Amino acid sequence: MMDNHELEYDQDDSNKENTSGLTSKSVISKRKRQKVFQELQISERLREQADELKVGYKFENWEHVDQVLYAYAKTRGFVWRLQNTYKRVDGSISKRVFECRHAGKLKSQKGNNPGAARNTTSIHVECTCYINICWPKSGSNPRVTTFESQHANHNLNIATAIFAPLYRSLPESVTNRIKFYVENSPGMGSFTIRSLLKAEFPQQTFLEKDVTNAIQHFKQENFHDGVEDPDNDAFQLLERLKNCQKEDPGMFIAKKLRQGRLFHIFWMDSNQQDLYQHYHDVIVTDNTSGTNKYRMALCFFVGVDNRNHTQVFAQGLLSDETSASYMWVLEQLLEANDGISPSVIISDADTGLDAALKTFLPFVKHIHCIFHIRQNLDRQIQRSLGENYNAFLSQFYSARNSLNEAAFDIKWEQLNETFPCAKNYLMGTLDKIKESWGRAFICTVSKVLPLFCCFFFVLDNFVQNNS
Repeated sequence: MMDNHELEYDQDDSNKENTSGLTSKSVISKRKRQKVFQELQISERLREQADELKVGYKFENWEHVDQVLYAYAKTRGFVWRLQNTYKRVDGSISKRVFECRHAGKLKSQKGNNPGAARNTTSIHVECTCYINICWPKSGSNPRVTTFESQHANHNLNIATAIFAPLYRSLPESVTNRIKFYVENSPGMGSFTIRSLLKAEFPQQTFLEKDVTNAIQHFKQENFHDGVEDPDNDAFQLLERLKNCQKEDPGMFIAKKLRQGRLFHIFWMDSNQQDLYQHYHDVIVTDNTSGTNKYRMALCFFVGVDNRNHTQVFAQGLLSDETSASYMWVLEQLLEANDGISPSVIISDADTGLDAALKTFLPFVKHIHCIFHIRQNLDRQIQRSLGENYNAFLSQFYSARNSLNEAAFDIKWEQLNETFPCAKNYLMGTLDKIKESWGRAFICTVSKVLPLFCCFFFVLDNFVQNNS
């Protein structure tokens, strides 16, 4: 029985859609679910038509087909994908087949060497939902000829209506308003613009990423040609990467401009892409900030191959370390590798990356490097504890290395009672992210942590000695 605070999306109310084989529950709060439905922006007429969808249902035309299917999927928490379109000799459409975007299965890249590749994650999980819509040559309307409404191997989640890219396009009235703010108030930040938009369009959902992208789109319309100046360092960097891309056509390069200057840049050559796709399960990312005259953050994505050799998968330069910047670089990482995401990401305790991962890759396990946790303890607690600091560290590591959550909780409580002057930092900061550094919560990947922590140390020293 579900409690009053959480409500699993009831698929029995949606054409008895089957979700056998689900790996986890699709849970969303009742209040949030009601808010989502209010913000779907689907007319009552379309909602009623979507509820009537079945074999034999007749549409007005192909445009009406798109509208009804859009409403059907959006209100049930999934996304259609156009699987095929059949045309007659005269070019008119006779049949269209739609399937759930989770249909199909991941194509194996192992070839003749099954041991050369690792298992990868994919949105293709062999879902069985699809619909055939035909428009007979002698008929006046398209109609449903086959409809398999049952889903398999994935959850239906009404939150998809907020986060799926298909449903996140901003209406023209909103984009026109964003353009007005950009052109008339160049110094206005994305937070202020987003707040104003929320007040003007209370029924519209505004994700930070979408608003930021729209702002950058309009800003770039009037950009100067700073990156086209041969004497500009950004121009020379882009030229060098373009030359590398000529020699390596598979190389991936992405850049973001802001106010006539290079704001972000990211690249992966074809060899790095191949390494990432083979060994992407656990990766580490770290930034070296403020070590160049432009104060840009040098971002690395690093992993370990089957010989325990450290491999650099990707790199980039970021103008800042905000969550929006991290979301941008994570998007490029996935785009360069056909959407393949890591299972575990190890990093320092960067709040910007924390927020970006929770928003963009919530299913990826994020682990904080204990090397950086210790550095933060030195800065935050050592002075107040004085000669008791070593005793504190001994008890802290004892709690951190607990192999089960019950033992961790007992030792963690004892640590806070023994050293009350450290309690504010322990409970206010570390306790909130304990799932990211406590061994009891990360024991499945703890064997690789010493190797990656060593990488952090080596990288920091290398940059300091060569900058």
